Order: sequence, then C-alpha cells, then structure tokens
Amino acid sequence: MAPIAIRPRLPSGDSVVAVSDAGGMLHIDVIDLTTGLARAIAASVGALSAPEPSLSDTSIYFLSVYAKGRTLNRVNLVRAEAQGPPALRLPLVGEAPARLLSDSSTRAPAPSVAAYGIGPRALRLLPGGAIAADGRYATLALANTDPVARLGVTLQGALGDPGTWRGAALAGAWRSLPELDGRLTLNGSAFAIEQHPSRESAGSFVAATFGAGALDADYRGAEVSIDNARSLSWGADVARIGASAGSLALNDGPGRARTLGFVAYAADDYFARGDAYVDGRLRVDGALGQTEGTGWRRARAGLSIGAGTPIFGIRAGLTGGVVGRDAPAFEQFAAGGGEAPLTDSLLLSQRFSSPALPLGIAGGTALLDYRIATDGEGPVWYYEGLSAGSSIRTWHRLVGLDWHTAVPSLGFVRLPTAFLNAGAAYSLSVPYKYKLRGYIGVRYAP
Repeated sequence: MAPIAIRPRLPSGDSVVAVSDAGGMLHIDVIDLTTGLARAIAASVGALSAPEPSLSDTSIYFLSVYAKGRTLNRVNLVRAEAQGPPALRLPLVGEAPARLLSDSSTRAPAPSVAAYGIGPRALRLLPGGAIAADGRYATLALANTDPVARLGVTLQGALGDPGTWRGAALAGAWRSLPELDGRLTLNGSAFAIEQHPSRESAGSFVAATFGAGALDADYRGAEVSIDNARSLSWGADVARIGASAGSLALNDGPGRARTLGFVAYAADDYFARGDAYVDGRLRVDGALGQTEGTGWRRARAGLSIGAGTPIFGIRAGLTGGVVGRDAPAFEQFAAGGGEAPLTDSLLLSQRFSSPALPLGIAGGTALLDYRIATDGEGPVWYYEGLSAGSSIRTWHRLVGLDWHTAVPSLGFVRLPTAFLNAGAAYSLSVPYKYKLRGYIGVRYAP
C-alpha cells in the first residue's frame, strides 16, 4: 500500500479515502482505520486527485484528467465492488518494475540512460499547394523531425501563378517539454518570396483599391518568435511575441528595409453540461514597424461564440482591424485570396484571407468581417460579410461550405504541422455577384 493523498474520514468515522499508486496505477482506496485493510473502488491510467467523501450519503467524489481538462467523478460505496490494487502489466524500464515484481521474479538490469538531445531524425517529402480565386500554386516541403516533435525543420519551395506567393523558405521550431506553466516554442525562419497581384488570373482588383502594382512585392527576410501554449481546466491559450527584418522591393523598385515586431494572444474557453456546450474563441494581435522609411501600427481582434450539442451547433464571429492612416499601401488591409504558404501569417497580418474572392476585392485602413456558421468538426455551412476601406460601407457577402483544420506536428510518424482548407462559396455582391468559386489548399509549418 502506497497512499499518496489522504482526505478526511468518511462520515462513519471508521475509514479514510486516499489516492494510491500501489500496483503501478493510480486508484482510489478506502482504508479501514481499525483493520488497516484497503479496497480499491476506482482506477485510471491517467491522473486522479482530490478524493472527498460526501457528507450526505455514501458517495466518494474525485477529479480525473482528460484531454480537455478535469472532470468530476462519483462512486457509490454501497454499489462499488471490493477489489485489490490494480496491476499495471506493461513492460517498464529502469527501476520502476522493482516495485511490481515479486521476490521470486527475475530482475533485468536497468538500461543505460542518455540525454534525448534532438532525438533520432527522419525526413519526409510532402506535396502541397492551393487553388483559389487569386490563382494556383504548388509547394514541395522537405520536413525533418524527431519522434516527439521536439525540433521540427521544414525547407519549402513554391511555384505558381504570378498572383500567388512563390519562392522558398527555411523554418524551424524548437519545443520544450511540457511544464505546469505551459510549453515554450522557439520559432525561426528565413525566406525569399514574391507576389504580383497585378497579374493574378482573376483580373486585378488591386489597382482599383490601392493603385497599379501597389502590392507587387519581392520580399526577403528572417523572423524569430517565441510562444507559450498552456492547457487549462477551462480550455487553452497561447501567447506569442516576435520580430522580423528584411528587404522589400515594391512594384519592381529597389529593395528597402521592412522591420516589424508583433505580439499575439489566443484563448479558447469551453463549457459543457450534459450534451450541451458553449465555447468562446478570442484572437488578438498587434504589430508595429517601418516600411520604406515610413512607420506604422496595426491591430486586429476577433471573437466567436459557439453553442450546441454533438448533433448540431452554431457559431457567430466578428473580426475587426485598424491600421494607421499614414501606413504605406502594402501595410494596409487587403482582403481576398488564400493564406501565404511560406511565411508566418503574423508577418503579413494585413492580409485577410478569403479564398473565394480575389486579392484586393476590398482594402484600406479598416477591416470588419462577420460570420455565422454551423459548428462542428467537419465541413460547415456559413454566411459571411466582409468590408474594408477608409470607412466601412461596401460589403461583400458570401454563402458557402467550408472545411478548415490544423493538424499539429505528429513526430512519431515524422509529419510537420499541416493546415488544410477546402470549400466553395457563392458571392451575393458585386463585382463577383452570382459567381460560385471553389478552393482547396494544403500548407505546412515545422
């Protein structure tokens, strides 16, 4: 018997309840104070804590941990079957088996221990790309990672239509071991990319919004950032800070400096009662920098709330952003097109992706977007309104079907982080009124 957490006596006064690890698996024991005998009433391969007897009946309450946080459990002592400590019958390494083996068992020598370091490495060659209203491109990613995804590295290249981002990028992510206060990740990248929206296949809306060639860019630079991700009992959050420096050549002109710093915060809250749930998602980020000698500041915020049951749910969201009125055209909001495949999205936070619309369909110093959609793990139906400019007046409305998911790095199969987006949308507003456009895209990150 190895009790590790004792709570007050049961109302009868003759027993106590405890969390025990006897047998190698955490379980809840009820210990008779007169005889010293214990009986296990609940067990888990995960964490158990805080057992507490009820003062009004014969129940025991305790906490267990699962993927989305903690859950409260109840065991009725009258109905619980008496049983001995559960045995963990899996092969263990090091000194752990000594506690589980009988004296007559043969004990194997403990293996030598070595630091994990960057772990054993393996390569994957992965295709990607996208088809959207701003054009088509294809990517090829060479990904290198270890079994626990502690260090992920990707080398990517992209070729496609002039209206899409093309070029090459090298990126890496070093992830610390999870701690009580979160998991730190150090990110870095170097890139050489270009985009010429004035030549996009759908016809240029950029010239009407910003001026001819205003967003045509050859961009070379580097970025470093650090983020702290935490899993909490009510959900999860991520805080991030970073900086970038590089050279930006606009409209076939000479390259000039672009520098910026950014901060971002994201939080997901989740509450469930029975089969019903409510969850909220908050996204906030800000950036300040200098482009071609002109300083600028930019901020964005988004909030969405979802509610429903496992059968049906609905989500409503609102996103807004502002940038200084003296910001260069390249740093103002430009709506439409797909996500940039080779760089961190926070380096181009002025771009608001809407793959069913061409880049530059709307733009300016302010942005507002609302979206109402069904809620679920798979494809969702949505209705969306988007507006951008010096004032929010002209709206571009869409109704469509969308599927968007992010798969974190799976080190044990040597896969980097992947982002997948597919769907179709029908435009209800000019100049794309009554047009149905489909889109699909796959992107990778370390």
